[in-house]
Amino acid sequence: MLEHNAHQHSGSNYYEKDGDEVRDILGVRLTFNRLSRCMKLDLRQAIEKLAKRFNVEKGRNISTPCVYSDLSEGSLMDFPIQSLVGGLQYIGTMCRPDCLFAINRIARDMSPCTSALVTAAKRIVRYLLHSSDIGIEYSPKREKQFDDTYTKCLRDAGKESQLPSLVGFSDSDCAGCNVSLKSHSGSIIYHRGCPIAWSSRRQSIRAKSTCEAEYVALYDTLRLIEGQTFMDWIEENSRAPLLFCDNQSTITVANSTLPTKNTKHFLLRFHHVKEHSENIAYVPTSINKSDPLTKPMGNPLLVFMASASSLDGMASDPVEMAFAVYSGI
Repeated sequence: MLEHNAHQHSGSNYYEKDGDEVRDILGVRLTFNRLSRCMKLDLRQAIEKLAKRFNVEKGRNISTPCVYSDLSEGSLMDFPIQSLVGGLQYIGTMCRPDCLFAINRIARDMSPCTSALVTAAKRIVRYLLHSSDIGIEYSPKREKQFDDTYTKCLRDAGKESQLPSLVGFSDSDCAGCNVSLKSHSGSIIYHRGCPIAWSSRRQSIRAKSTCEAEYVALYDTLRLIEGQTFMDWIEENSRAPLLFCDNQSTITVANSTLPTKNTKHFLLRFHHVKEHSENIAYVPTSINKSDPLTKPMGNPLLVFMASASSLDGMASDPVEMAFAVYSGI
């Protein structure tokens, strides 16, 4: 039953409440205010439904969805892990990039299903329960804060051009997998300070240095951008957006004339990234919004990343502060 100040249209998934227009789109709740030009996407109902289905309770507050652990430990369990991971992947893909690394880590090791694997998956659900109202948000204030922060990064990097509306972030965790020693690429794309596409994936080659891992991550970010068919609707000239990277050596390699003997083994990626080298700029790791897509991160670093983005009036909840890394702040 809606409150007395809410008006619902019969037979539809749309209603108005306190001046906000609320719609349900494929399970995602869209809240929009025309006067303040604010928008929010969240999956509270889907998260609560998933937790109820797998008997996961809130428990104590969890400030990070993932911790370093061996998922192969423990006894074998007869648990529908594929169904739980499928639900988590939907949530992470739709509007929760803060959980994507943790979810993909579980998805890669679903067989055999161990007690450690189930515990790690339920930890993600508990984290989501404590932050179910948090989602992707846009507001003019957030856009201005985002623009001020990263315009300064552009100037510090020696680029005097104005921050474009479309911005990408790239990062990697060199040899982050203890088993395969492969690195992870993290990519996230922002439009007017709001995330619109993101990816967290293990790299296909085994990088031999941090510079190479970051370079492959740049390539993966470009591929993510090129794979979004709606980019023509956002950018008329369809050119690659500005890319932020937190590794100076990688930017130097991208701007070099010819590949060296140490870069020939990723020659195809070298040329592809080099074509967009003028759109690559340095960003400090502390405000690189793709960093949590590459590794498990504790709450203190996430809080530091949020506070480094010129945030005013951040809520005291550590989960909300952590998620602010992605919220366009």
